[in-house]
Amino acid sequence: MRVRRACAPPADLLVIGGHLDVEASEDYEEREQIARLHALIDEHRLEHCVPLGGRAAGPRARGRPVPQVADLRGAFVQPALFEAFGLTVIEAMASGLPVFVTSHGGPSEIVVDGVSGFHVDPYDSEAMTERIAAFLERAAAEPEHWMAISRGALERVEQRYTWRKYAERMMTLSRIYGFWKFASGLEREETRRYLHMFRHLQYKPLAAAVRGA
Repeated sequence: MRVRRACAPPADLLVIGGHLDVEASEDYEEREQIARLHALIDEHRLEHCVPLGGRAAGPRARGRPVPQVADLRGAFVQPALFEAFGLTVIEAMASGLPVFVTSHGGPSEIVVDGVSGFHVDPYDSEAMTERIAAFLERAAAEPEHWMAISRGALERVEQRYTWRKYAERMMTLSRIYGFWKFASGLEREETRRYLHMFRHLQYKPLAAAVRGA
């Protein structure tokens, strides 16, 4: 991946991760990559251009930089080799950030390529770099292009990933449960235990997340 030698347009890079200090990590592969990151920053004299976000202290802390980056018309890059779902991608899109997501796994289903964000192959760093750079350069020259992708991200979240959509799915599950109860002849005590489990595993965590948002 090409690295710029000075703080210059189109963008600086904000790195947010679990551990960004070699000594703080207990995973040898992670330690190797952290050391490589710091070596590249030192080699190309980018210490003033690549702020490191460090470990986030939960969802609220993790989300703080995202609206600020959106206000600056930046972009969110999630270059995981594989990701099962992609909650951070949805959080970024909900803030109106254009996103670049791995083409391997769940994020590729969340994002419509070229409409609500972009797919990139983390195994092809050169092509990924070129696509990100091309977008940033075009967005600087044509602000409406950034706005179009931003609107696409917001619309995609509204269509597929809101609490209302989640509630609809939960209602579908409840109807399935109703059929299951009818078909299996569950007794009242069994029903009570099932609903108690449902409340603790689903609704209480959701309510706590809403209060903390």
